[in-house]
Amino acid sequence: MNDKTEAILRIQEPRTLAQANRFLGSLGWYRKFLPKFAEVAAPIHSVTNL
Repeated sequence: MNDKTEAILRIQEPRTLAQANRFLGSLGWYRKFLPKFAEVAAPIHSVTNL
């Protein structure tokens, strides 16, 4: 596994609204490479829009 993949896997689960927003923002660039990204990110995104 390469270093970039390992770095993503080491990211801790977001526990606050700010962390969830940061997490989604950090993955934004990768969404075009991740099939069904919107479906996977939807639960986190719904929490950030409360």
